[in-house]
Amino acid sequence: MNTIESLSVINSVFDIDDYASKASAFAVYPEAGTSSGNELHYLALGLVEEAGEVAGKMAKRYRDETWDIQAVCKELGDVYWYLGQLCLALNVEPSVVLTMNLKKLEDRRNRMALMGDGDNR
Repeated sequence: MNTIESLSVINSVFDIDDYASKASAFAVYPEAGTSSGNELHYLALGLVEEAGEVAGKMAKRYRDETWDIQAVCKELGDVYWYLGQLCLALNVEPSVVLTMNLKKLEDRRNRMALMGDGDNR
């Protein structure tokens, strides 16, 4: 399938903080909701795993010249779940993280530093 029109939640708008809070109902792993080191490790590793699955879908697109955007969207949803849960485990609202990122990007753009390497460019 090449489009997401068949998804039942088309044009739905979510508040990222509300999403993370509601999605925490599906956090069923040892030490969930404790903000422990083990929880942080689990969530970070899960995030990397899901990002790898997105990359895998992209690699198949490159190799096979096919595009299953619905499959990519499902994996991106998993990425968002891990991101949201990691924010909650760090006691930071996801919207705060996203706002910080926009401010960082705006600063880089204003300094003509969007391109290049390094965290502090």
